[in-house]
Amino acid sequence: MEQYKSYRMYFCQEYTGQLNKFGGLPTHLPSVWPKDENGEDDLTFLCQLYCDEVKLSLENILCIQLYQWVEWDGQEGADVIVVPVPIGAKENLQGEGVSHPLLKEGDIRFEEVLEEVVEEHARETLEDENGLYLWENKLGGWFHEEAVTPGKEDVTPENFLGMIGDGDGSVPYNKYSPFNWGCGYQLVFYRNHSGKVEWDFY
Repeated sequence: MEQYKSYRMYFCQEYTGQLNKFGGLPTHLPSVWPKDENGEDDLTFLCQLYCDEVKLSLENILCIQLYQWVEWDGQEGADVIVVPVPIGAKENLQGEGVSHPLLKEGDIRFEEVLEEVVEEHARETLEDENGLYLWENKLGGWFHEEAVTPGKEDVTPENFLGMIGDGDGSVPYNKYSPFNWGCGYQLVFYRNHSGKVEWDFY
């Protein structure tokens, strides 16, 4: 049995100035504001998760931010990307960027959880040895799946960074994702063999 520390995310319906947050605008700006796959329309900022060397650690990276294509009326598309923002990035003092018209700004808070995992059992049930569900919104911890997209890498506990699920607007936030991926899958972000951040849906 292996033990893994995970940090379960809680999406709060109030914003107290935390760096880890969703909604609103980013605290620090990416090098270039992300655009849709056609390179035409700006994507919408969803959330940011800062590197603190405990929950999330990436060399020369200040934080990671999630962006998505969103219609003017708040309807989300499927274009979701994860953007690493480098150390030394410009602070967003002028309120630049595109915010989600329907997503109220809120803190992302964390609960440290110890996952006690037997690999075969976990892959079969998605639970640890204490019945703890392992596919929650979280940073760190256990995750193990083979790549689903050609050219991408398998995700294991060694390179797994975190995951956020496809949310339901009819459900209060708290432990549930406030985002809509439109596919029913988990957005999983991980470190590839070159140390770069990649992501895919599982």
